[in-house]
Amino acid sequence: MIKRLVLFALMPAWIWVGIGVIGALGGIFVALAVITGSIVSSGSADFHYQCDSAVGPDPSDTETATTAAAPTTGAESLEGTEIPTTNPYASLTFDAGETDVSDWQRACVSAMKSAPYQLPALFSANAGSSAQCAQQLALALLNPPSGTSGSGSGSTVSDPALAAVGVVYGASSVSSTGRCIPTSVSTTGSSTGMSDNTYGSVPGTACPATDPSAPIALPNTIAAQSLCGQRVDSSAVSAGDLVYWGYQNYTPTKVGIAVSRGQVVAFDSSSGRLTEQSMPSGKDVRVKRVLGGS
Repeated sequence: MIKRLVLFALMPAWIWVGIGVIGALGGIFVALAVITGSIVSSGSADFHYQCDSAVGPDPSDTETATTAAAPTTGAESLEGTEIPTTNPYASLTFDAGETDVSDWQRACVSAMKSAPYQLPALFSANAGSSAQCAQQLALALLNPPSGTSGSGSGSTVSDPALAAVGVVYGASSVSSTGRCIPTSVSTTGSSTGMSDNTYGSVPGTACPATDPSAPIALPNTIAAQSLCGQRVDSSAVSAGDLVYWGYQNYTPTKVGIAVSRGQVVAFDSSSGRLTEQSMPSGKDVRVKRVLGGS
């Protein structure tokens, strides 16, 4: 009940005006109740979708309920005026004494402070040059070029989050440089092999602003970077998309870089290195796209 009241209070001003007009014209309380009930229900579903995208599945949900909660209209069909410029849930708070608020909802509210607002999931593949470059860079992690540290023995990147940071940073630079190469962003500005040091100093600490002309510097932890980007439907996964799974305490523990719809480059604990693996499946898999398309 508390959550619904809060969401009701967050409704845009134009909705309140419409409600007022209906009441003034006819005092039709039944119609008013139907409209406000529908709005609250819609707001609650949207809040659930935002939370599901940011902190993973609600433990109290069934598989069917989780699937049904996602909007069915793809992001591509929305008009520019329908897209929020800021996350409307960023200022939402719950009092510590509110007993009808779950731990999942509290984790979500905390994430909303930095997570971008999620549109309905994308249903189209990314066919841009940045996606093609991301595929090349991710596969290159498996066998570093001759002459680099660790060449011929598998990737020297031991942190999968840094691997995602490096691939996205390099692939997002294609539009401005015209080159698809692993570029170091260390203070020296030198180009080095694909090792932790290559991307360890990427300055990203929060989800970057959308700027197609600038390289994308993601946060260097799985938990922080999983909030970034636009959610993608499982049917539209393409090279360069980031795949998160293994949620614990409302944060993912694993990240993979998609190289095709069915394959990802991810850390393999048994070998201690990055390997090409099958796309994970299950209700706790979330896919985000941070790279622009064609």
